[in-house]
Amino acid sequence: MYQSTQCVSLAVWLLTAVIVGLPLVSLVGKAGMQTERIEGQMVTGWSAGAAVHLVVRSPWEHRREVRWSFIIGGFAAAGATIVGMLIAWGVRCGWLGSLPTALLLSFGFAIPGPLIGVWVIRLMNQPNDSVFSFLNWWYDHTILAPVLVQLLRALPLTTLVLTAQFARVPQDVLDSATSEGARGWRQLQSIVLPLSWPALLAAACMALLVALGDMAATLLVLPPGVSTLSTRIFGLLHYGAEDRVSALCLALALGLGALTTLAWHL
Repeated sequence: MYQSTQCVSLAVWLLTAVIVGLPLVSLVGKAGMQTERIEGQMVTGWSAGAAVHLVVRSPWEHRREVRWSFIIGGFAAAGATIVGMLIAWGVRCGWLGSLPTALLLSFGFAIPGPLIGVWVIRLMNQPNDSVFSFLNWWYDHTILAPVLVQLLRALPLTTLVLTAQFARVPQDVLDSATSEGARGWRQLQSIVLPLSWPALLAAACMALLVALGDMAATLLVLPPGVSTLSTRIFGLLHYGAEDRVSALCLALALGLGALTTLAWHL
């Protein structure tokens, strides 16, 4: 049994190394490619110094996109964590049914990103004679729409993480609090949240990871003058700037890797 578990674990790590390692190696190779004129001929070669220089320089060159990505992603992660916490606590207290919540979470995981973007556009792009016409201004002049689509993309994951964490809170602790007069929200505030703060931070990190990587939904709802890293990479791909795209993807992968490590540790 122990040997079979080790074999499965080894197979999973090897598969992960192939899935993650090969694209990273390819990005490193493309980021360091240089073309120089030597004795009248164009010679293409790979340079480690050029690759490192491009990767280090990429975040500063695209600092505007980095700033917008973290602003939008930060608001979306905070919102997804708060809403996920409320849903998870509703499930823990029995206010929300486990089966309907599970079905809604499954539906949330399965919804394609562009469909979420279309729904948000229909919600906020209202006719002038509509009672909700005020949403047009928020749609055109604020980042509410991209925050909303990223929140919806990350919400199933944060809810799943927090539901599992809240289920681990001992029932006898909650029963003791109930006997002392603490119910519902008081238990959440005074008992569950202090016991579950690492899970809250981990859920927020996961939500930020989803938000930073989303392009399919975000691209449809970005207001004028706002661009994120994912949409910038999408645009650069159409210009054939493979070295810049590879360097930016590597820098983003390093940042997301650090965030993933933090979430895993928590």
